[in-house]
Amino acid sequence: MKVFFADPYSPWQRGSNAHTNGMIQCYFLKDTNFHQVGKRALQWVADKINKRPRMCLGYQTPYDVFSDALRVALAT
Repeated sequence: MKVFFADPYSPWQRGSNAHTNGMIQCYFLKDTNFHQVGKRALQWVADKINKRPRMCLGYQTPYDVFSDALRVALAT
């Protein structure tokens, strides 16, 4: 699993990261050993989180926003 570290003096990154960590904690307890969690379980949680609408994205899902951006990038 890749880990994200916020850039210094970038509080907007830490806020989003903290919110995402909170969403992950809805599925895994704080002391979870991720070496013992299967890839399927991790992918299932990632899919659930990425398909959850976000107010900051105009109530679109991160999946939809990324898909739209990718479609635009590939069309050029």
